[in-house]
Amino acid sequence: MDLKSGRVRKLIGLAGILMRNTLILIEQIRANQVQGLEPYHAVVEATVQRSRPVLLTALAAVLAFVPLTHSVFWGSLAYTLIGGTAVGTILILIFLPALYAIWFRVKPAAVTTSDSADEPARDVLVEPGASAPDATAGAFRADWWRPASGMTQPAPRAAIPQHAAG
Repeated sequence: MDLKSGRVRKLIGLAGILMRNTLILIEQIRANQVQGLEPYHAVVEATVQRSRPVLLTALAAVLAFVPLTHSVFWGSLAYTLIGGTAVGTILILIFLPALYAIWFRVKPAAVTTSDSADEPARDVLVEPGASAPDATAGAFRADWWRPASGMTQPAPRAAIPQHAAG
């Protein structure tokens, strides 16, 4: 392997950028578990909660390297970091949660329910925050944009006192 070409520098730079995004996601999974979420829900919620910060961090890194693409000396490094960061971030958001679940043997939570007294109980997967399965289980959630459970909401604004008109 020819180490004079700078391949090692490119690899170290790319690994540093992607490692930061990986640590952001892993730490959120652990924080969710500490807050009391089941492991499966902790992985799902962490991926949803941290997808925006990871994407913005990667986008900032990619945009920071764009001016370097015109340089003769730094051009190849910039193209390598831009492509590697873009592809690596997508892999982090898609495959890292799956690999985490496989490595730590995380399985979806199941709730045993029965529709009637005559029917035996069955296991049903339940979305985070739902108490029991309903007709829309697995369907698109209309409140996907709301912060996940466990995140703090801003305090309501105090009422502005009305001054008496004189």
